[in-house]
Amino acid sequence: GYSLKQRPSQSARVYQLWCYALAFIKEHAMPNPRLTKYLHTFNNDGSTVIVNCMKPRPLLIRRGSEFIINYLKNIEAGNETTDIRLEKVLRSHNIIVDADELVPSWNNSPNIKSLALYLIIDHNCNMACTYCLAGSKTYRRKQRMPLSVAKESLEKASPLITPNNTLEIVFFGGEPLLNSPAVFDIVDFVETQLKPKYPKIHFHYHVTTNLTVLNDDLILLFKEYNFTILTDIDGRKVEHNITRPFLTGKSSFDVTVKNVQKLIRHGVQVSVRCTVTSVNVDNLGQIYDYFKTLGVYSQSYPMLMPVDSDCSLVNKALFPEVQPYVDFIRKKLLVSLQDRVYLAPITEVVDQVIAARTQFFGCGLPMGYTAVVDAKGMVYPCIYLVGNKKYLLGSVFDENPFNFSFPQLSVDNIEFCRDCKLRYLCGGGCPLSELIVKDISIEALEYFHKVSCALAWTSFEEACWALVTGKVDQNTFARYKKKC
Repeated sequence: GYSLKQRPSQSARVYQLWCYALAFIKEHAMPNPRLTKYLHTFNNDGSTVIVNCMKPRPLLIRRGSEFIINYLKNIEAGNETTDIRLEKVLRSHNIIVDADELVPSWNNSPNIKSLALYLIIDHNCNMACTYCLAGSKTYRRKQRMPLSVAKESLEKASPLITPNNTLEIVFFGGEPLLNSPAVFDIVDFVETQLKPKYPKIHFHYHVTTNLTVLNDDLILLFKEYNFTILTDIDGRKVEHNITRPFLTGKSSFDVTVKNVQKLIRHGVQVSVRCTVTSVNVDNLGQIYDYFKTLGVYSQSYPMLMPVDSDCSLVNKALFPEVQPYVDFIRKKLLVSLQDRVYLAPITEVVDQVIAARTQFFGCGLPMGYTAVVDAKGMVYPCIYLVGNKKYLLGSVFDENPFNFSFPQLSVDNIEFCRDCKLRYLCGGGCPLSELIVKDISIEALEYFHKVSCALAWTSFEEACWALVTGKVDQNTFARYKKKC
């Protein structure tokens, strides 16, 4: 040290400069750069996007993409690199990492946070859909759920929900509205007995229905208790009637559409599901536009499931081609964001990219977040597993029928997914591929992964493109979801 009144000696000045240099080097020096194992590069509209699939913060390169790609190749080869500013940018986008990236971990919590509880209040149906999930052996037609079974199911499920989370009560079938008195009775039970008993959890009502059975009393009930409705319309009239006719063979289209419009006029939230098959896959863009004219702003385009609950193979002629499905996503994802249309399951990928959220499973089944109760009170983890003795979880009259999980369905354990860079974003897709599809048909399994992987990758790339071009950001997407 020296006095401020003194001029420092030469050795003191050298020492001081050396300390400054060390501090600067320590602050700005970077470890040996290493590329993420989850690097993905794609081109769009003449530009290049590079992104870490596990921690997506996509980087748009409009010019000089060849230089940057070669720079990344040099890093991958272990060659010395010198562009500190470029490396800082690449690190900020998670393209360059300092060490081996930690694989996300999943811990099975003993407490259920939220639960979607499917109550099959009526196994009967008035339609003859060509790809119906409900096999005649496993869904056992001509059965209706007694109120005692529904009450017991809800009594057992409610204590499992943690405070400020949701018990979603899903009325399911068959066609559940064929047993509409049960809907009224169950709502009355929840409102008068369960809500006062469990004031810290949210109860939400949902109906999955073909909407061919509807009356004014149901509409008033739906509106009063904020029901959400999911109905199936497989396109315009010509497409829909091929795959979803009445049991008599007559058209169901006009009845369903009329009731959709009626519910919308009464302020009831209606979502439309268009299962993608060979019948409608070439016309998805027009179908999207048609649904908009109906005032439907929540649209779903799931792939056709290749099996039913009897573990029987669906008619392979209904399997859709991949390319027109992919083209639809590329054409309509950005449009849907501008239209304020929620485009499931595609929009969920945008949400995950924005939040950089990872997942091990394709749905809530493996974590025990879904449960299905049939008319006799038997509990299964999925609507496609009803009546399957291998996956019977017990009875609602057992001590704890809803405490289950399937950690073996982690995406790391799915053979098709082990080497995929996107696996922690899509979670491996629907777990039924592992539970039943792979045991039935290799061809069906290949179709399953071919389509689901194409949808996941296309949705991911379009979501990244929407981010880097400013079409969407965290704030605008939050407002978009709220409006949808």
